[in-house]
Amino acid sequence: MLQPIVITPKVISTIQSLPEEERVTIAGAIAKEMILGDSDVSLSPVQRIIYAMIQSYIRHDSHRFNKENI
Repeated sequence: MLQPIVITPKVISTIQSLPEEERVTIAGAIAKEMILGDSDVSLSPVQRIIYAMIQSYIRHDSHRFNKENI
């Protein structure tokens, strides 16, 4: 069974605070991985760090939500 994915205000505000180019690229990479299951994205080294940080937020928040609600 698939588990819910939680996107918290922290994730949204982090993405919104990025410059437009990074915001579009990273949001696209997150959507591509979570919706399509495709983690093969082309990111710059700085974008990879930001992407990993946001991905960590999502995993942590989703795990906490699923632990409390399942």
